[in-house]
Amino acid sequence: MIKLILIMLLSNYVLFSQVLSNFYNGENYISESNMIEKENVDLKLSSLNYNLLENIIDPTQYLVGPGDTFLFNMLSADGLVNIDLVVNPTGEILVPAIGNIFVYNFTLDKTIYIIKEECLKKYPNSNVHISLLNIRNFKVQIKGINNIVSYVEASQILRVSDVLEDIIKQYNISSGLKISERNINIIRNNKIINVDLLSFRRFGEKRKNPTLKQGDIIELKLEENYVGIYGGIKMPGRYEIVNNESLEQLINLSGGFTKNADINNIEITRFINDTDKEIININHHSLISNLYLKDEDHIIVRYKQDYKRQDLVTVNGEVKYPGLYSIEHDSTTIKEIIEKCGGLSTKADLSKIMINNNYISNFEDPELNRINLIPNQYRSDEEKSYIKARSRSEKGSINSSDINFTDRILSFTLNRNDIITIPEAIDYVEVLGGVYYPGRYPFYDNYSFDDYINLAGGYTKTARNKKYIVKNSNGQRIPFNKNINIENGDIVFVVEKIEYNTWERFKEIISVLGQLATLVVVIQSATG
Repeated sequence: MIKLILIMLLSNYVLFSQVLSNFYNGENYISESNMIEKENVDLKLSSLNYNLLENIIDPTQYLVGPGDTFLFNMLSADGLVNIDLVVNPTGEILVPAIGNIFVYNFTLDKTIYIIKEECLKKYPNSNVHISLLNIRNFKVQIKGINNIVSYVEASQILRVSDVLEDIIKQYNISSGLKISERNINIIRNNKIINVDLLSFRRFGEKRKNPTLKQGDIIELKLEENYVGIYGGIKMPGRYEIVNNESLEQLINLSGGFTKNADINNIEITRFINDTDKEIININHHSLISNLYLKDEDHIIVRYKQDYKRQDLVTVNGEVKYPGLYSIEHDSTTIKEIIEKCGGLSTKADLSKIMINNNYISNFEDPELNRINLIPNQYRSDEEKSYIKARSRSEKGSINSSDINFTDRILSFTLNRNDIITIPEAIDYVEVLGGVYYPGRYPFYDNYSFDDYINLAGGYTKTARNKKYIVKNSNGQRIPFNKNINIENGDIVFVVEKIEYNTWERFKEIISVLGQLATLVVVIQSATG
C-alpha cells in the first residue's frame, strides 16, 4: 500500500514539474481533460484594446455585459490554462470544465470574484488569475429630434459628449436649428440625469457629462430659452439657460466679471408679459446668487470706462530709448515725450519729425468719399484740388522737414495712440532736369538754388526758365523764389524743353487746322 502511494506521489510530482517547465518556457499545456490550448500570455497582452481611457477603470463601478472579454489563467494539478472568456448575449461566461456563470450587470470586481469561486470549488488547490481584456461596445438610443440617428455606438468609457458632438454639429449645420447642449437628459432605470455640455467644457464638471451605460436613452431638445449678458463680462453674449439657473451661475459661465466691472451696479430688463418690461437693479453683488433667470432677460453689468486705462504713444527712430510711453492725453507735449526717451540720438535729423495716428487715419474722409462719387469730368477745380491735397497728406499725420516748423511742433500736445518718428539724418539734395550732371548732392545750410545748379554743372541748352522745389516733407511742388529755403531732402527741379519730331508736330498742326476749318463751315451754314 505504501509503495502504491509513493508511486502516485511521484507521478503527480513529475506532472507538476512538467507543468512548471512549460509555464516558465512560455508554452501552453494541454491536459488530458481536453482543456483548450491557447497562445502565449505575453502575445495576448500585446493585442489588448483599451481604447482611449481618461482614467483607469474602477472595478467597483464597471458593469459587465455581453461582449466584454476576460483573460483567464488557471494553474492546477491538471495543467495550465490560458483562454479568453467572452460574456455571451445572455449575460453568461462559459468557463471550460466549470460551466456557464451568469455575470450580466455585475460589477467587474464581483464578476471576477464569482468566477474564481466557481473554479476553486472544482480545483481547490489551483491558482486563478482573471483580468478584463477588451471593453464591449453597445447601442444607445437617441430620441427627441427628427432626422438624426436613432442609435449610436457607445461604451462605458465614453461620455455623452463623445457620442453627441458630431451629431449635434452636423444637425445644426444642415437644419439651421440648434440642438440644446445644456438641456440634455439621460433616462437610466426610469431616472433622469441632466447633462450640461457647456458647463462641462467651461468648468470640467464630469457629473454634467456622465459616462454611458447599456440601456441608457439620450433625450435631445432644441435650444429654447435665452438671456443676454453684456458689459463688464469676460465673454459677453447670448446664452441658453437651464431651469433654476441663478445670475451668479450665468456670470461664472460667461467667464466672470472683468477687472473694470462695477459688480454692485447690475441692471436686468425683464418681460412681465408679452410686451411690457420691468427693470431690476442689483446694487450689491451678494444678491446675484438668489436672483434666478427668466427667458429673454437682458443683463448689463456696468463697467468703469477709465479703470486703470493708460494713454500710450509710440516713439520710433532716432531717440536714445524708443518704445511705448504713457502720457497725459492732450497735456503731454512732444518735447516732453522726447525727453522721456532720453533725447535725440547722435544720428537724428534735427530738422525732421513725423507724427501719425492710426486711429485717426482710419476715420473716413466724407468729403473725399463725396468727390470720388463724381466723374472726373464733372469735378470742380476746388474738388480736384482737394483730391490733390489729400494725396499729399495722410489723414491723422503731420510731417516737417523745416527746422523752424519742427521747433513749433515740439510744443504740440499729444493724443493717445500717436506715433512719433524721428528719422535718421541723411544730408542730401537732388538736382534734376535741365542740368549737366543731375543727381544727389550734399546738403549745405547756406546753399542757394543757384549754388546747387552750379554743383550740377550749370544749366543745359534745353533748360527752361521754369524752376521748382519739391519739398521733402510733403511732396509739394513749389515754384522757385528766393524766399523759399532749400532743406535737407528737397528736390531742385529745372524744367527742360521737350524734344519732338518736327514732321509729327506738323501733322498734328494740320489736323487741328482742318478741324477748325470744318467747324467754321458748320457755323456759317447754321447762321446762313
